[in-house]
Amino acid sequence: MEMEKLKFVRPKCVGGQSVPTPHLYVANCGPALGLSLETIATAFGIFGTVASVNTADETGTRVIVTYHGIAPAEAAKESWDGYPCSYFGGRVLHLQYSVPCAPCKTRNVDREQNLGQLPLFLSDLLNRISSLPEVNQAENYLPLDQLTVNEYPPGVGLSPHIDTHSAFDGCIISLSLAGPCIMEFRKYTSVGWVSSKENDADHGQLDVDMSCTEDNLGNQCSTKCPKFERMALFLPPRSLLLLSEDARYAWHHYIPHHKVDIVNGERIPRSLRRVSFTFRKVRFGPCSCRFPQYCDSQIQVRQV
Repeated sequence: MEMEKLKFVRPKCVGGQSVPTPHLYVANCGPALGLSLETIATAFGIFGTVASVNTADETGTRVIVTYHGIAPAEAAKESWDGYPCSYFGGRVLHLQYSVPCAPCKTRNVDREQNLGQLPLFLSDLLNRISSLPEVNQAENYLPLDQLTVNEYPPGVGLSPHIDTHSAFDGCIISLSLAGPCIMEFRKYTSVGWVSSKENDADHGQLDVDMSCTEDNLGNQCSTKCPKFERMALFLPPRSLLLLSEDARYAWHHYIPHHKVDIVNGERIPRSLRRVSFTFRKVRFGPCSCRFPQYCDSQIQVRQV
């Protein structure tokens, strides 16, 4: 079952200025930063009655605050846009007017459209995956019953996302075939905000053997910035990636659009297409994980 959700965009400009609306897009503010929707509604309520507060996207670091009229939205924008806000511990907010557009849907699975068992040619592979100690210990969600096959032409990546909590149970397992790539991970923190250009995945490339890495394993690294933590993992051909717990439920994963990846200081071109086989287990019922700020099941309950 899919959950409909309004999407907001910038309103038209008149004389170089955005036309005021009752809807405010608020950046550097949201559940992923330790701010509940109720707390945000209470704070913005000093300017007028708040009709609703909803997450603006999957990051949990941006929200849409909707008033019953335009006047309180104008007052909030004038008072807090670009200034430290004492209600949120001195956090600098970034506000702009927004208008709703056509509804979008949370990516999910249609449980009524079961296509049957996975293809027989995968049987040996699934048996080998199921026998791995790491898989047996990862929340014990077997057997895997859903498969997504993706093909990535050379240099093509994947947008940052967390797989929908309500769609799939437990761990996610992905097999990389043909070409290699670097997969990066993000966890949004509450230590501040920088512009998207400073932190964009395609703006700065992570070498997977950074000197700041304490374990110096040579195949992963981490770094902190004001907006989020980043980690990088090299996925060679025929490697198996397992995402569970925090990596599954709280960290965004993505593949930067790069023609060349840097591993241990070595330039590795993405000259081959990459094919991924991603195995999951379909969830029946809502998710009740310990990461409510990222969980569509629990956010939906709070908004109702």
